[in-house]
Amino acid sequence: MKDQGKSKKGKLFDIAKSIGEAAKTTADALGTTTKNAAVSIATTVKSNSEQLNVRMEQKRYDNDLKRYCPIYEEDLKNGDLSHSPMIRIVGEDVRRTNKACEGAVGFYTEGKGMKVLNIYKEHTDLLSLEFHPYQEESVYYVDPCHSDFYIRIDEYFAYLKKVRVDELIMLAQDLGAKHVEVVLKATKTNSSDESKSGKMALGKWGAEASQNHSRHETSGIEVAADVSFSGRETPREPNIVYFKNESDILSLIKMRMAPEEENRILSKKYSFKYGNSSGIRTSDAEKIDFSLAGFGMNLSRSFASEANMENNTLLEYIVEF
Repeated sequence: MKDQGKSKKGKLFDIAKSIGEAAKTTADALGTTTKNAAVSIATTVKSNSEQLNVRMEQKRYDNDLKRYCPIYEEDLKNGDLSHSPMIRIVGEDVRRTNKACEGAVGFYTEGKGMKVLNIYKEHTDLLSLEFHPYQEESVYYVDPCHSDFYIRIDEYFAYLKKVRVDELIMLAQDLGAKHVEVVLKATKTNSSDESKSGKMALGKWGAEASQNHSRHETSGIEVAADVSFSGRETPREPNIVYFKNESDILSLIKMRMAPEEENRILSKKYSFKYGNSSGIRTSDAEKIDFSLAGFGMNLSRSFASEANMENNTLLEYIVEF
């Protein structure tokens, strides 16, 4: 009987032990599952965070591309950016340290219709252009008659004045003149306070019409050239660049180059708008001033005021044969 009781107790002990081991095994399994789940969640969070960082970095890169507008060597070779009328040579710039601009040779800026090519000074040879008076960190504008020649912005009007006057002198010399004079007359327009009004017959209708009187006054005279030559009877064909579209100049050449010897021209005085040969319209000059202000560059006289002055200047060309 004792053995049977002891056997029952042993069986109960074995059952309890088995239950305990099973519970431990289950707990260990649950612990491993929970641990693996936690690792999986952490990995997922890390992956999502890295993807978010990548997306944010890409967005920042795209925004910098739009903001800084970098230009690469292939852009200059394949596009027309190198023919921008306004070029700025740049040294140090914040774009040089920006990832989106890595490998760039410059950048472009644009405002109010004026696109400006900004080229880093060590890459200007990619443009195959000539800069006057020399190449430095500054802003240049294209010569109106030479697309590969750029003039420093503060020298623009002074340089064009010199080359245009020189061209008129050489023109006279080639045509065999004995004397030539180039005079620049700055003018201003004054409107009088007096006005007239009266009835005008416009078909069957009558209308009140008023007329304001205005007059042009000379505000300054400059003798830009006064040259005498020995003169010659046989003229030679001149090379005209800046005045090639001026009808008076073309007419003068035609008269002097005519083969007939009878009744040849002996002298002539021409007068035309000086600003026609500079290639700068007032609207373009205003865009240039806006761009210069964006670069923090101030001229002693605004580009627009210089252009207006030229447009209000008459050029008198007196030539004697």
